[in-house]
Amino acid sequence: MKISLLTGGDDPNYAFPLLAELILKKIVVDFIGNDEMQSAEIVRRANVNYLNLRGDQNPNASFKTKIIRVIRYYFKLMGYAAQTNSKLFHILWLNKFQYFDRTLLNIYYKLLGKKLVFTAHNINIGERDGNDSLLNRMTLKFMYKTVDHIFVHSKKMKLQLIENFNIKESQITVITLGINQFVKKTVLTSSQAKKKLSLEDNKKIILFFGRIAPYKGLKYLIQALVNLREKDDYSTFSRFRSRLSKEAINNFIFFEFISIFYIHHKFSRHFLSMNIFY
Repeated sequence: MKISLLTGGDDPNYAFPLLAELILKKIVVDFIGNDEMQSAEIVRRANVNYLNLRGDQNPNASFKTKIIRVIRYYFKLMGYAAQTNSKLFHILWLNKFQYFDRTLLNIYYKLLGKKLVFTAHNINIGERDGNDSLLNRMTLKFMYKTVDHIFVHSKKMKLQLIENFNIKESQITVITLGINQFVKKTVLTSSQAKKKLSLEDNKKIILFFGRIAPYKGLKYLIQALVNLREKDDYSTFSRFRSRLSKEAINNFIFFEFISIFYIHHKFSRHFLSMNIFY
């Protein structure tokens, strides 16, 4: 059996453990990734075909460069879909142009005779973030009706698909989020880990591990630490991140933003240093 994992170049912390389980099942996998993912040991396994279609995703690239590389990626992806003998496409994450991905790209896959499985990490991000629209709901419903099966992470999400998008219960499978097993093992002690992070051994450390986004509630953690009294607008990532850093620095809190998806070797240091996990 052969499966294509379409990662969109996103979230290796989810994609790699899934890939590991597929390898154990002796399944051949075409793994669609990017420059960062190709350095992982797991993608060099015998029954993994690593296809770096996404390429460079440097967020500091110029706008022109970003446009060119996204268009190039879509052409590569569609070319791959047309020539591969893989019949099952597992869409882990959508690409840059989500309305296109939900509609025309999925129609293209279906015309090529592909079976589509989609992991819905969120049923309706627009509703969650307060920027929902008719177009968003229409394209979501089209996608959910088009794919052959949907994986969700909770019973509540399954109920949302059934009630809000009229999806058959038989088309939905609940798979709860597992444990990230790709944190590199280390012989460091907690004291040594704190030292590597320039932290004093007697300090209490709170670790927030996850996506830095308004809906995660990180602002409440900072507010609890510094007893913030003024209101602010946390509606955008850049403003949200800037505000958190400012408040943390002004109140002498050790605060570090790290790219958690791409520097796995640092995970263990932060986990070992913490006293409280948020």
